[in-house]
Amino acid sequence: MTQRIEHLPLKKKLIYSLGQFGWSLGSYSVINLLIYFYMPLETGVAGAISPRVYQGSIILGITIIGIIFTAARLFDGIIDPIIANWSDWSASKFGKRRTFMAIGVFPFAAFSILVFFPLTNSVSVINALWLIVTLFFFFFFMTLYVTPYYAWISDLGHNSKDRLLLSTFIGITFALGLALASQAIPISKFFEKTHSPMQAFQMVMIIFACIAAFFMFLPVIMINENQYCKQNMLKQYTAKKSTLKSFIDVFKNKNFFAVIIANFAYLTSIVFIGTGMFYYVTVLPGLGQDVHSKFMLIIFALSIAFYIPINLIARKFGKKKLLVFAFILLGVTFLIFAIIGLLPVNAYALLFPAITFTSISFSIFGILPNAVIADIAKADGISTGNYRTGLFFGTKSFIAKMGGMLGILIFTLLLLLGKTIDNSLGIRLAAATGFILSITGLIFILKYDEKKIKYILKQYEKE
Repeated sequence: MTQRIEHLPLKKKLIYSLGQFGWSLGSYSVINLLIYFYMPLETGVAGAISPRVYQGSIILGITIIGIIFTAARLFDGIIDPIIANWSDWSASKFGKRRTFMAIGVFPFAAFSILVFFPLTNSVSVINALWLIVTLFFFFFFMTLYVTPYYAWISDLGHNSKDRLLLSTFIGITFALGLALASQAIPISKFFEKTHSPMQAFQMVMIIFACIAAFFMFLPVIMINENQYCKQNMLKQYTAKKSTLKSFIDVFKNKNFFAVIIANFAYLTSIVFIGTGMFYYVTVLPGLGQDVHSKFMLIIFALSIAFYIPINLIARKFGKKKLLVFAFILLGVTFLIFAIIGLLPVNAYALLFPAITFTSISFSIFGILPNAVIADIAKADGISTGNYRTGLFFGTKSFIAKMGGMLGILIFTLLLLLGKTIDNSLGIRLAAATGFILSITGLIFILKYDEKKIKYILKQYEKE
């Protein structure tokens, strides 16, 4: 008998998106506050967070925290396609993606806590070793959950509309998770009334981890993969391939190659926005530091507001046109940043359009790349009979992490050329580099043959 595969109802689409809220909340502190915790400010306040690892330079100005974190992120990128390939090959009756997600949830949450619990109360090699172990395990279990989770967009979305809606929902919950996680330090101040700053921070990490685990586990227990995923019924690989061979194979898909290079350009340029924004809105126009936090809040609020309109526009005009528009907006934004302070124009008259363009492009890139890759993965499976959805998303994650690392490397090198009001060459070159990356992304996204992908998907959906 042929198993009947059902469409995922709206309620369960929302439940699926809550998993994104969970892992974005659970991962934020480890990725963004690790340096705050292990290289604390010298406040002189009794009981404040004190160093637990060596603070000085190891080599060429690089700290031990920098070395450990970079190595862990590199490991994180490498295991993305490996775990993706494992999930593609899984024959688990519980669900090929669901099984990995179930295994990853609670260790992910546990290690997001343990990273912030060094073993000794003073600077020690033991703490550095503990950080290496806990950080590597954290990224392993995070990937074990996240890569199969993203592959579900293609598996659960039976048509382009569904895949776009799932991508929109997880874009919103991702932003909401980051919004809550970004309040970790202010929340910890509340607990400092009865605990030391370190204990207060650790308490917040425990609370966030528990909330994250709860929401990450909801899709695992509430969505029966075998009930909603068509992929489990379709033809599998005719011959098992190694991760490296499979990784190379997905790049042979011309549409995927074009989209992934465009996405790499965007994800590299995003560093020049996220990290560079402070310099663009304070140093170049000579404004106060408080302006930066206000503008970031505006960007966050506008990005959320644009999510639903972008979903509706993408349905009517297609995803490619919006991505082209986003790259153009991003390029214009970087040009504005590059000329701030050079023209006799009020800084706010330039900054407000730049902030608006940034918000719109962030919203578009927050939704559409996942939906586009889900479409490509589905079309590739239909055409070849080899369903490598996990590997497509694992490759995307790998490229994202490499883009982030490259962006940080280039940005920090450029700042050495000048990052002050008197010498802003490095900041302006960073903006110029962002513009070049935007144009590169635009060139490659134009190579994406959306019409061909739509044709393949429509023919399949008619069957």
